Amino acid sequence: MKHQNKLQRLRQVGFFTKGAVYFILGTLAALAAFGAGGNISGKDGVMHFLLNLPLGKILMIIVTLGLAAYTLWRLYEAYEDPKSEDDSDRRWRNKASYLYSGLFYGFIAFSFAKALFSSPGGGDKKTAIMAQILDTSWGPWVLWAIVAIVIGQAGFQAYIAFTGKFMKRLDDFPNQKKAYKFIKYVGRMGYYSRALVFGILAYFVARVIIDHNASIYDGTKGVFQYLLGLQFGSILMAAVAVGLAAYGLFTILVGRYSNLTKLR
Repeated sequence: MKHQNKLQRLRQVGFFTKGAVYFILGTLAALAAFGAGGNISGKDGVMHFLLNLPLGKILMIIVTLGLAAYTLWRLYEAYEDPKSEDDSDRRWRNKASYLYSGLFYGFIAFSFAKALFSSPGGGDKKTAIMAQILDTSWGPWVLWAIVAIVIGQAGFQAYIAFTGKFMKRLDDFPNQKKAYKFIKYVGRMGYYSRALVFGILAYFVARVIIDHNASIYDGTKGVFQYLLGLQFGSILMAAVAVGLAAYGLFTILVGRYSNLTKLR
């Protein structure tokens, strides 16, 4: 198999797996919102769901390897920058974005691998680490920097959802018009949902600093619980959950039509 084909397979496997994780997460949360089962425990819920299926450990190994493939693809982009442009500033911003994405999903892959040998559940550890940071003299400044980064993520997700910049030159493929419209629709839903999730996560981290209470932050699970506590909370939570499932479907379709779309 040629080098380019190997990279294409690595990219596709990574996108399929990342999409499947988001799709399961969103579906489980949507079912919980409608009182039809499911759960709202974030990636830990996805792990429990997979492990409780027949051949669950084999499925977890497959997902772990798929997330590792996505990690390698992002790190390859950071190193090689196959979409490099003449604008050097933009090029380095892209590299930083790819590196951040690679490290983030590398951590997620490690979490899935670790769950094969111990019960999933990292909420207490995250709270403990945040409490340790909060108790240092420099901790609040670090956390405020995280708030700024997460708000920036929320704004970026909303921007690309509004502009549709997550799509790339599909008009060059006239036989894929139906695929184009559907991919763009589910992609826009997904990015708006991610923008809202990032915005609420930033709010929680700010509350941790202001109230000096690390237990306020509980990741995606905390976001769903917050939405559920609002007026019409079940509807709001279901909408966000369906949006995350749509983002998962969008990512899978990016893998399927990887020569037609670009995921940022």
